[in-house]
Amino acid sequence: RLTLVADPAAPPEALYFLMSDRSVEVRGAVARNPSTPHQSFITLASDVDAGVRGALAERLALLAPSLGEPQRARLADAAWGALARLAEDAAEDIRIAVADAVSGLPEAPRAMVLALAGDRAIRVAEPVIRLSPLLTEEDLLALVAAPPVAETLTAVARRPSISERVADALVETGDDTAITALLLNDSAAIRE
Repeated sequence: RLTLVADPAAPPEALYFLMSDRSVEVRGAVARNPSTPHQSFITLASDVDAGVRGALAERLALLAPSLGEPQRARLADAAWGALARLAEDAAEDIRIAVADAVSGLPEAPRAMVLALAGDRAIRVAEPVIRLSPLLTEEDLLALVAAPPVAETLTAVARRPSISERVADALVETGDDTAITALLLNDSAAIRE
């Protein structure tokens, strides 16, 4: 079974059937296999083993940049659904993989981006806060007003091209680390 699911030329039907195998190694290989059908993404994203979910997160992270192509609508729906579930995973490494994958994508689901930006693990939130084109000025102001963790302020301060309103809000927090990061941000709009 393991040899079959590790083969990129394996029949999708066999991979779909083996996604529920009792062996963690088999399920992990199914999650990594590029031939695994998109109908299996949600099931694999809900697997009891973090290694299987992590393997799927890595695979979907590679797939994410191409999910905006209209001819791949069903695949995109399945992949975004699985990524949204993985973005809520208890395992921080899995959330980090998802955050890294979607941080710069304009077609990522906005609700998922907002949830990742508000994550209490800064290694998850930071790439999204700094890079996501989906975060608005209002979103950034909300993060500054009620940061999930103190490091959130510094992540916002490092974001390219932040507005004067966001810069003012950061200064008003009095957080020395965030203010220093803001002053080092050459693209930030800071009032004299």
